[in-house]
Amino acid sequence: MLTRDGFREALIKPLEDKFGYKVYWNGKESKVVGLKVKSGCYGVSYTSRSSAPIVLTYRKNTLDMLRILVHEIGHSYLHNKKELGYKLPKARKEVEAESVVIKVFEILKLNYTGGEYIEYYYEKCSELERVHYSKLNREALIDSLVKDIVDILKDKVEFIKSLNSNDSFKYIVSCPICGNEWKYKRKSKVIQLNGKGCWCRTCGKEESLDRLIIEEVNYTL
Repeated sequence: MLTRDGFREALIKPLEDKFGYKVYWNGKESKVVGLKVKSGCYGVSYTSRSSAPIVLTYRKNTLDMLRILVHEIGHSYLHNKKELGYKLPKARKEVEAESVVIKVFEILKLNYTGGEYIEYYYEKCSELERVHYSKLNREALIDSLVKDIVDILKDKVEFIKSLNSNDSFKYIVSCPICGNEWKYKRKSKVIQLNGKGCWCRTCGKEESLDRLIIEEVNYTL
């Protein structure tokens, strides 16, 4: 597990240096510049601002933090107010940003598929919007971003994988809508989640109630 300072130095700073999108931790740091993450949300990109800054809520799981960071960089790069993507519907923006995460993690062989998240938003895109989007030819732009992120992170893969190598988990609880995932050693923690659903802004408690997937495994990250 990385501390906030460790995560910033190892993973945020190299991406900041490459793309120029300033990343702030949610709380005192972000409030100084008038930014914040809404309750229940782990990251946001302020694409309406010319500099497209990012705010993250710190989490102990480094892979989750990296996933959120890459997702928000996707928004800042593809959907800032200077780009054509700024005018895309919200559902399409989410599909694009998460596709960046999926491609980066697949190339780096990090464990994340994100299929449910993409499917959830893709289903919200109308057929007319899908036809219109297919003519925009944005895949090359997305692949260019993916390549740049991979080039920065490829030398850090073994380091990322080793962070929690000594932490064994008995249970994995995941949300099929947004892809959020939690790992626990004790069954008592899992029982507490029963019926509560996922609290992230994407899902909301009511929408994901009783939909959490609980797997009992011998798992080591």
